[in-house]
Amino acid sequence: MGLDAYVACTCFRDGVTSEPPIPRSLIVVGPTGRPETVWDQDPDELVSDAQLDVSVLFHDWTDSACAHPFMELVSERIGNVMGVAWLRAVASGLDPGRFGRLTEILEGLSGMMDDLLPADEARAALPELEALLRESVIGSTRVLHELDGSVIDDELDSRPIDYVAFRSLGPSPGFRSEFDELVELGVEGYDFVVRSRGAVPGELFRARLVNQVWDHASASGPVTKYDDPIGLVTFTNVETGEEITVRSFGVRTRMRWPDGSLWDEEKGAWLHYPEGFMVGERKRMVPELWWVLSSLHRLFLAADQTGNPVVWC
Repeated sequence: MGLDAYVACTCFRDGVTSEPPIPRSLIVVGPTGRPETVWDQDPDELVSDAQLDVSVLFHDWTDSACAHPFMELVSERIGNVMGVAWLRAVASGLDPGRFGRLTEILEGLSGMMDDLLPADEARAALPELEALLRESVIGSTRVLHELDGSVIDDELDSRPIDYVAFRSLGPSPGFRSEFDELVELGVEGYDFVVRSRGAVPGELFRARLVNQVWDHASASGPVTKYDDPIGLVTFTNVETGEEITVRSFGVRTRMRWPDGSLWDEEKGAWLHYPEGFMVGERKRMVPELWWVLSSLHRLFLAADQTGNPVVWC
């Protein structure tokens, strides 16, 4: 699942396709800009077997009727469900005074949609998109990193940073576990926070600089290869010496085995538990979004040139 998009060519409108296999009187240009049969205009209308046969013949013809496969001038993959959600979240941090039209379009995207973006809307947002591509920075995000600078998680914020709210690192209070005392980890501002799970979570630990000791002997193994073990973890506040031992997944990151895989059939996942870590912040750079923004630029430019809409699918 995910989001793709295309802009249809104008070859049929311009009369530069091969000869269609059905009379031209049965062909119209549909809302996407692609030619379709007259009965395709009303998908709820019942068609006869003969009409259905004609439709199949016609749609087979559109696959190679001109120089553009499937009569699509531009066809782009925008991303999977998570990628589109990330793009939508990043867009929420754009300056509405400079990128208002573009923000409205991007915030309306989802990983599963079937919709049209009219050419005039794409045309209006095109200068904003081109201006964004010339930028260097597109906001910032907090990161979790080891004390030597090695990155554990480089994207803690899916939206503009909220320095007050608790940002959960998991598991959520609703997570089902065999351990009643399993805690929830998270971030508030630049503090690492441990709290109990439940209807009214209680704070158990808070620190800016943290040491972590993972008790391997206490670990309960994963149920599937996608689960991480739960064990006893001791967190220590480096500045005050305060410490707490809790049952947790711990702060960890999945490493790749030498063959590049994230899972070994004999050894399982290679989990790295950093001894010390802290919350920092980094700039989110436009080049991180370069490929998807470039795809959108090609789509918007094609819509501007043809007058056909961007078709999200």
